[in-house]
Amino acid sequence: MQVDNSLEININIIKENKNDFLIHLPERFRKIYNVKGTISDYKNFINKPNEICPEGIIFGLYPPQIPTDLKDDDKFNFDVVILENKQIIHQIAGNIISSNKDITDLKIIGAVFCSNIDNIEVNNNDDPTKYNILYFSPKGEPNYPSMIQLNIQLK
Repeated sequence: MQVDNSLEININIIKENKNDFLIHLPERFRKIYNVKGTISDYKNFINKPNEICPEGIIFGLYPPQIPTDLKDDDKFNFDVVILENKQIIHQIAGNIISSNKDITDLKIIGAVFCSNIDNIEVNNNDDPTKYNILYFSPKGEPNYPSMIQLNIQLK
């Protein structure tokens, strides 16, 4: 499947496994925006992600918790990790269904950013050691948002 001329999507299905698929995205799809905002701004990214980022998917914020020493109107810096084009997810789901007629109950359980792949890899393999998940920020900070639970059910 081609989303654009420079992108290849590899779909690997193990027939014996459940129809729960995980999408592995190359690092180049991870967009990081540094925001200087208030506690309210931070919470809006969590509580209203579709309003703030209607074309994409917010994977998470860093730091993962609001600093405790802030007042409501104090500004602080935080990162927002985004997949800017959520249509990629829908195109992948459609391709899995159209190319595998024997799959009757498809579930995309999540997506994850990885550092060791050039193309999008989609599979229902339970082996998490195959991919280098980007748990670190570009500056090396640990526990960085890299994974999102999607629970997209298609029949």
